[in-house]
Amino acid sequence: MGHTLVASTWLRLATAAAPKHAAAAGADGFYKGKLQTCAFFCRHELPKTEALAELMLGADDTVEEMRSEWF
Repeated sequence: MGHTLVASTWLRLATAAAPKHAAAAGADGFYKGKLQTCAFFCRHELPKTEALAELMLGADDTVEEMRSEWF
């Protein structure tokens, strides 16, 4: 859930930064940084949610079967 929330925040920031970056003709590194960070997060971090979702939905009962007395 956290990765998805952060990705949506970066997308909102990039949406706001894109027209300002274009208006500055790419001369403003601040807005380029927002766009680049959004691209990085969406390409490298957001895809991790698929594997985590599959793990959660996999109906593995390992955790459910654990007993405190085993420790």
